[in-house]
Amino acid sequence: MFSADEQSNKTAGAVNAVIIFVTFLTSIPALALPNNRVWLRLQGWLVVLCSFFTLILGLFMWFGTLQTRKNLGVVWAQQPALVQSLLQDRVSRAFLFIPRTCPAHICQHLATPWSCASH
Repeated sequence: MFSADEQSNKTAGAVNAVIIFVTFLTSIPALALPNNRVWLRLQGWLVVLCSFFTLILGLFMWFGTLQTRKNLGVVWAQQPALVQSLLQDRVSRAFLFIPRTCPAHICQHLATPWSCASH
């Protein structure tokens, strides 16, 4: 179902969530027992652990996107011009709102008449 890399990312995210939740749980006795500094120190160290673990996860994700970007250029160059055109058209429709492709049932409910150029 998932590749090994995706599964390890999900596992690392779950471990990070557990560490953050345990850190939150240690803050409750730290606040309830102000004279006992053990809980406060433990919570402080867990906050440091959370921040480093989250930083490391973020760096792995960032390096992964850089690797994907590097590989994408090679794959893109191998595709024929027709496939590149189709992919570019598909991506531009997915991420950009192009007024001339606005469906009629959406355009009639818009506040400004110039929101859809074709209707």
